[in-house]
Amino acid sequence: MRLSRRDFAAGVAAAALAPTPLLARQATAGLDAALTAFLDKTFEEELAMDPEWLAQLGRKTASDRLTDRSEAAQKARLDWRRASVAQMKRQFDPARLGEDARTSYDMWLLELDRAEEAWRWRDHGYTFARGGPHTGLPNFMINMHPVDTAADMQAYIARVAAIGPTLDVQLEQARRAAAKGVRMPRFAYDQSIQEVGRVTTGAPFDGGPDSALFADAKARSPASRPRARSTRPRPAS
Repeated sequence: MRLSRRDFAAGVAAAALAPTPLLARQATAGLDAALTAFLDKTFEEELAMDPEWLAQLGRKTASDRLTDRSEAAQKARLDWRRASVAQMKRQFDPARLGEDARTSYDMWLLELDRAEEAWRWRDHGYTFARGGPHTGLPNFMINMHPVDTAADMQAYIARVAAIGPTLDVQLEQARRAAAKGVRMPRFAYDQSIQEVGRVTTGAPFDGGPDSALFADAKARSPASRPRARSTRPRPAS
């Protein structure tokens, strides 16, 4: 088939205006980098809502607080995630992303789907099953909260004081679930009672040896640490 002069000229102009493979790759790389920066910022925003996660990453930000487990806080985090995904969809076209960036894009969408399901079924879990907050919070304090300074110890004390109110929030969640017929099997209750007993046995709960958390607090208090011997020379007599 023979091309007319008009068709030939249009084809030459289109070829001249089309991006070269190098330019296309550069454009994709720039968009990928922008998505990475967006997700990095998003990750920091999510971390700021979870003081316990911050501690697990070795950060001391908000080290005097536990993560808010209330239903209102859960809903606020879900709304934030929804807004974040909506913003990502507005700013980035997945068809223009490289393979790795597109995977990151899809993973953030998947995280929202999982959060939506978690919110939908929030009253269908066993709150005080093995590994629940009744043992998880003391374990967190013992294993994750760093104490290097007196300020760290004050934050430790504040977090210990927050354990009771936090457990009250989760107890209310367990009661709400039970009212809907969601209850652990009997043996799981017996197991949880034994776990609570181990955590609350000893001082300051009774006259026995220090409980695990109380012993940990004492051991980590700056006042309990041996003082370093002075290396300064003694004054001449």
